Amino acid sequence: MTPAQLKQILPQLSLSKAEAILPAIVEACRRWDITTKNQVAAFIAQCGHESAAFQFLTEIASGTAYEGRADLGNTQPGDGPKFRGHGAIQLTGRANHRRAGQDLGLDLENQPELAGRMPGAMLVSGWYWRKGSSRGDLNELAKNGPNPIQLGPNDTKRWTDKRAALVRQGKNVSAFDRAPRGFDLITLGVNGGFNGKPERDEIYDRALSVLPENPLEGSPATTFNTASTGGSGGSGGTASSSSPIILLVLGVAAFMLWRKLK
Repeated sequence: MTPAQLKQILPQLSLSKAEAILPAIVEACRRWDITTKNQVAAFIAQCGHESAAFQFLTEIASGTAYEGRADLGNTQPGDGPKFRGHGAIQLTGRANHRRAGQDLGLDLENQPELAGRMPGAMLVSGWYWRKGSSRGDLNELAKNGPNPIQLGPNDTKRWTDKRAALVRQGKNVSAFDRAPRGFDLITLGVNGGFNGKPERDEIYDRALSVLPENPLEGSPATTFNTASTGGSGGSGGTASSSSPIILLVLGVAAFMLWRKLK
């Protein structure tokens, strides 16, 4: 996968922006084993749509609507705004930030802003993709690519209700006139409904046509240094934070040796 291919999938991106964010996307895909063409296409499509082509990595709304939401773990004053949506697939609530942070080795409970910028924004999106959705592991739903599936009764009702609503609004319903795919279940797992289905489908179809069979092969990636961003997890934090002290000790020792020899 190259920056030019990412721009083909999301034409709103400038080439320079694609070059800047691609390593973080690749890092998240590798970290969360989102590796096949079908999986990467679905992941990029949903992340790209949810974030308006990676333009918004923190929820635009203030987050006051989440205040006091015990189901999100927001039990302390100010939790709503503090833990509003972060990431390309927006992670909300103290509990989700805590769980994702524990798995990633990041202190997202005390520093939720880490999830609102790259590469943390993609890492938490990968976490949600594999472990955070009410639909379970979205990677499994992405395996079969564009092949048609059979929806269950509840999802069929959501499908027909959404189509009927679009008809009443005089909008195009062609996206609902073709057979459902696993990608539609992923949309339910990310959005909770079928909002933006036509646009999501367009991105997904472009990704399937643009991406190579092994999209991560030879792709650039970055290593998320938790120490440099103030995170608390990972062995790198200790080494990085202690290196200035080590250098100071070595410098003093060298100076004392020089004084003695002099």
